[in-house]
Amino acid sequence: MAREKRELQRAFSIKEKYEGVLANLDVLNAEESIPDDQFNSMKAEYQQSIEQAIETINRVKTKLAEDIQAEETNIQRQNQELQNLKTRFKVGEITADDLQKAEQRIQRKVQRSQAIIEDLEHLHASKSSADVGGYIDAKTRTGLSGPISFSAVSIPHMDHILSAIRGTTITDFSEFRTDMNEILKSPLDLVGPAGGVILLISIFLPWFSILGFSQSLTDMAGLSSEIGLIVLIELIAALVGIASVFLAWENARGIVLTAMGVIALVTAGIIIPALFDASMGSGIFYNVTGIGYYVNILAAILMVVGGLIVLGK
Repeated sequence: MAREKRELQRAFSIKEKYEGVLANLDVLNAEESIPDDQFNSMKAEYQQSIEQAIETINRVKTKLAEDIQAEETNIQRQNQELQNLKTRFKVGEITADDLQKAEQRIQRKVQRSQAIIEDLEHLHASKSSADVGGYIDAKTRTGLSGPISFSAVSIPHMDHILSAIRGTTITDFSEFRTDMNEILKSPLDLVGPAGGVILLISIFLPWFSILGFSQSLTDMAGLSSEIGLIVLIELIAALVGIASVFLAWENARGIVLTAMGVIALVTAGIIIPALFDASMGSGIFYNVTGIGYYVNILAAILMVVGGLIVLGK
C-alpha cells in the first residue's frame, strides 16, 4: 500500500507540475508569440508527461480497486467461516472454548481487513498530491511511452520492511490460504518460493569434485553426522521456503523466506565448506566447483530477495 501511495504522489505531482507549465506556456505564447514549431514541440512534450501521469494514476487506482474487492471478499469469507463455526458449536462438533478462540482469530482478521480497506479507499478517492502526502518535485522522462513508474520491481524501503517485521505476531504464522488464484495473482510474490524450489534441486546437483569425480551434497551426507545435519538444514530451508507461499499474511511470508534464504546462504557459503574441510582433511584433493554449489547460492539469494519484496509491500 505504501508503494501505491508513493506512485500516486509522484504521478499527481508530475501531472500538477506539467499542467502548470503548460498553462504558463499558453500565457507566454499569447504575450510574446513563441515560434509555432517551438510552441508545438514544447506543448506536445508537456501533454505527453501529463498523459503518462494520468495513465499511472488510473493504473494504480485500478489495482487499489482490485485490492479493496479482495479484502471485502476476505471479510465475507471470514464471516461465513464464523457462521459455520457457530453452527458446528450448536450441533456439538466443537466446544465453546474452541468457538471463542476461533471468533477472536476471525475478528482480528476482519478488523485488519477493514483497516486495510479504509486506507485503500482513501488512496482510491485521492484527487491530487495533497491527498497522498503532498507535492514533490518529481521528474518525468519525456518521449518515452508506457507508465512513468516501474514500482512493481522497485527496491523496497527499509522502513517498510522493519515496520512489517515489528507488526508481526505469532498468530500471523498460523493462518493459511489455499486459493490458487490468490496465490498466483502476484508473480513477484513467487520469487522467494521459486528460490526454494531451485534450492531443493541444487542439493542433488554436483557440488564437489573429489579426485576428479563429481559428488552432490546428498552424496557427501554420509561422510559425517555434521555434514548430514547441514544437508538436512538445507532441505528444511528449501521446503519451508516453498511452503511459505501458503501463509496468509505477507509479513509472515516475507520473514520466513528471508530467514530461510539467509540460513541457506550462510550454510552453503560458510558452514558446508568449513565442515567439508574438517571432514576431508588436507590429504585428499577436492574442490567446491560443481554447478550445484552456485545454483544453491543463487537460490538462497532469490529467497532473501523474494522475502524482502514481500515485506516491502
